[in-house]
Amino acid sequence: MIKHILKESTYCDWVVLILIFLFSIFIFFLSSKLYSNFDKVIIEVEGKKVYVLSLKEDKKVLVKGPLGITTVEIKKARVRIVDSPCTNKICVKQGWIKKGVIVCIPNKVVVKVGIKNQKEKGDIDAISG
Repeated sequence: MIKHILKESTYCDWVVLILIFLFSIFIFFLSSKLYSNFDKVIIEVEGKKVYVLSLKEDKKVLVKGPLGITTVEIKKARVRIVDSPCTNKICVKQGWIKKGVIVCIPNKVVVKVGIKNQKEKGDIDAISG
């Protein structure tokens, strides 16, 4: 069957196939370039930004929440909550993440990784758009 397909294909078929392949590679690199801009770590306490840090720089940050100090660590382009004054320590148990959110609900600390900044005034969202 494959021999039959190869035998029946024309020069134009191969050109179209190669163009589709090259276009796919171009889209892959373009999308990875666009999403590489999300290399920020945003730390919020009670809904207010307190830190905007680079994911590329290793660092430990002490974040003061209503219950006490939450320790956030950035290392090797990953983030984790090392310690928190909450009782269940679910945020600590979540471990390292490269993208997503870690939330300490009792201490009202939110760590966002690789997520586009919150919408600015005038931006369109799913409800208004």
